[in-house]
Amino acid sequence: MIVIPLLQQRGKIENGLIAAQHRAVARKITQAKTVQGVLGMDIERVKAIQNRIDEFTNNMSELLNIERDVELEFTQEELDAVPRPDDASDPSKPIEFLVSHSQPQQELCDTICNLNAISTSTGLGGMHLVLFKIEGNHRLPPTTLSPGEMVCVRTCDSRGAVNTSCMQGVVDNLGDDGYSITVALESRHGDPTFSKLFGKNVRIDRIQGLADTLTYERNCEALMLLQKNGLRKKNPAISVVATLFGEGEDAAWLEKNSLVDWEEEKMDGTLESESFDKSQQRAIALGLNKKRPLLVIQGPPGTGKTGLLKQLIAFAVEQGERVLVTAPTNAAVDNMVEKLSNVGINIVRVGNPVRISKTVASKSLAEIVNAKMAPFREEFERKKSDLRKDLRHCLKDDSLAAGIRQLLKKLAKSLKKQEKQTINEVLSSA
Repeated sequence: MIVIPLLQQRGKIENGLIAAQHRAVARKITQAKTVQGVLGMDIERVKAIQNRIDEFTNNMSELLNIERDVELEFTQEELDAVPRPDDASDPSKPIEFLVSHSQPQQELCDTICNLNAISTSTGLGGMHLVLFKIEGNHRLPPTTLSPGEMVCVRTCDSRGAVNTSCMQGVVDNLGDDGYSITVALESRHGDPTFSKLFGKNVRIDRIQGLADTLTYERNCEALMLLQKNGLRKKNPAISVVATLFGEGEDAAWLEKNSLVDWEEEKMDGTLESESFDKSQQRAIALGLNKKRPLLVIQGPPGTGKTGLLKQLIAFAVEQGERVLVTAPTNAAVDNMVEKLSNVGINIVRVGNPVRISKTVASKSLAEIVNAKMAPFREEFERKKSDLRKDLRHCLKDDSLAAGIRQLLKKLAKSLKKQEKQTINEVLSSA
């Protein structure tokens, strides 16, 4: 049984750092169901593999919680260290920005104060994109903030003193005119903090090492799915799971029963014209074997691993396979996308748009979906504008106004439905 305990707040750690989703994800991880024989394996053999999966997920969940606790402690230290108004400054004047560690005023600032939430829109994946401007429509101060930076968003008074808990966000963009900043905030059902941003003074702090809510939740969910579905017959990666968590005799059993195959794929001279040595050709041939559950390619820098992977992916796609490429960093994924861009295959880069390199932005899911959605959005905005005009003209007629509001809600739902459909189409064709 895996138990991910609810994280207890320590001292002044703010409530906003632990989302309700964390607790929901933690509650979902329950005792594993009784294991039934899969792949024709003996029930005892399957139980032994499941026990190793349970042990692994239990250990990893404990490590995740330790890591999360450390992140929260560090985040609190960062929040405690954010710049505050100088006692010697004029208390009657609003403060537009603050600098850290007693830096001179001409230095770039880490905190912008007295921002107003001007508008909001829904970005891809349900993210709230909130546009902020400084009160009085002044230009933004010189700042260290840039797209992709993790920030803490809170309401404050005119002097920059904090009033509410932290909302985690990512800088989406800084306005070209220098007057605005857009932050992507997670959309959380029932979270009252978001609505409280409007009509209030807001400050945005650049926080190094801000506890990453989304990554924590995804890791918890991945462990839960591994434990519950790893050995289910419908899991397309069941042979991979059985190989990783089985022992030598389990791997031998899988091979004996033709469930896995560790041999090379016959290439029929396909690689002879390519500039690969024998070891690289063998690695490609092994990688193209569809029944091989796992392949590790190891080599020092500059030995051609990236080029080999590029060729392996291209061959797999030619054979009708769909390939998912992952890496420890966004930069590594972007590098692979760039390498594959001239191969002539349909690539979709999935991830937070602000974390994707500009050089491969045209391959990102957001860019592709937005391009396909452009005509629909144009028609959507036209209909919404017409309905709002009608609503302004009939505010005194409650029944008619209520009907128009319902039409606006239906229109918003149609946009979400079309977006979801377009995302599915783009991903299914990749």
